[in-house]
Amino acid sequence: MLEFIGGLLMSLGGSVPGVSGGTIAFLMGFFDEMLNSVNTFLSKKSTQKKKSFFFLLRLVGGYLLGLALATFLIKRFFAEHIYPVSSLFLGVTLFSVPLIVKEEFGTLKGKFKEALWILPGVAAIVGLTLLSESGIFNASSQWAQIVLAFPAGIFVSCALIMPGVSGAAFLYIFGLYEKFYNSLSSLAHLDFSVVPFLLSMGLGAVIGILVVVKGVRFLLNKHRCPTIYAILGMMLGSMHSIWIGPSKLDTPQPILDFSSFSIWFFLLGGLFIALFELSKILVRKKRQKYPSKGLLQD
Repeated sequence: MLEFIGGLLMSLGGSVPGVSGGTIAFLMGFFDEMLNSVNTFLSKKSTQKKKSFFFLLRLVGGYLLGLALATFLIKRFFAEHIYPVSSLFLGVTLFSVPLIVKEEFGTLKGKFKEALWILPGVAAIVGLTLLSESGIFNASSQWAQIVLAFPAGIFVSCALIMPGVSGAAFLYIFGLYEKFYNSLSSLAHLDFSVVPFLLSMGLGAVIGILVVVKGVRFLLNKHRCPTIYAILGMMLGSMHSIWIGPSKLDTPQPILDFSSFSIWFFLLGGLFIALFELSKILVRKKRQKYPSKGLLQD
């Protein structure tokens, strides 16, 4: 059940630019098990395939429900209230940083030189955002969007694996954010003209996951400290994507500024993160009380 709720929150949170499904998994305490389960399930030789399958089944089930809810929310709410929602997730992103530092304090302690890896992380996300603003990814025709959906799917899949990398932010960067959620809504209404677009993105996502899982596991196992710092940099860089997010809607709006920024929704984002931390503490206490039933691994 916890994996189902985790998948639901990953999907709902990840639907907003700047928020990473991987970050939510990290904060809720099942990131490592998620990564290991994907790797185990893809492995040819493993005795844990059944356990990994059911873990991923619950996680994906929650994720798909969250995706359906996000499609409804995006179409009915998000576009109409872009500034409060953007302020909310600026808070979510910024307040996530100290919690990840706390979680990884033993890894990061005393390794101040490694903190320079924050800079490439920031530069990677801001650089991609600037590329999108230059119009290099603009695709007006249907076939151009189908072609662009494939590399977008590869990047979006990173957000399912890597904390700090926002899938919705990448959709914004590629100019396909509303196109993606509108396509899901159209498919729900039996409009099959969107199937090629969704298949292209889905294929890219599958290929991305196959590559990213092994790459991220290697980096976290062998070079955890610089990898964590780079992830923190990508989280900070993604705030730029949230800030300019309104300008990437199908009906462009002015970017977020101090007059449209909501301090109350920003603080509410911090409250959400505090609740995530509280839920993780409660899960850990429950696992200590019922260790045989614990499914989330630290």
